[in-house]
Amino acid sequence: METIAMEKYGVPTIPPTGDLATLGNIEQTEPRKLTAAEFLEQEPRLAQEKKDRLDRLAREINEGHVAATSAREAYQQHALAVGKRLLEVKAEVGHGNFTKWVENNSTLDERTAQRYMAEALGKPNPASAQPLFLQLSCNWRLGAIPLSR
Repeated sequence: METIAMEKYGVPTIPPTGDLATLGNIEQTEPRKLTAAEFLEQEPRLAQEKKDRLDRLAREINEGHVAATSAREAYQQHALAVGKRLLEVKAEVGHGNFTKWVENNSTLDERTAQRYMAEALGKPNPASAQPLFLQLSCNWRLGAIPLSR
């Protein structure tokens, strides 16, 4: 009896249709698929590669999380400083001149400046679903925040 063997894995499957006649009354069934555990038992090298890959992914995830957390903390420090400076400018330039000053002297739009100042005052915009950090990040990736004027 000739069968098709998955040589790499050493698992026989059903014979091709043309050879069924030589098998007599054997019922044709679908080949049984291996479970992940069975496959890994048969292929220790692949099991090690999978473990190594998962270990690498875990390491990259953890490193990325540390970087994101550090970036968020650095952002908060910078955002607070920018907000305080904007509040100083607003007090210095007088009523009605702040928006024009922001347009002429910074890369911020008026709404972003307002958000920075609100954060500096400890009053983030409650209407906003996302923290300013995420809004600015999304806007930067979409190209809505220019790098310079």
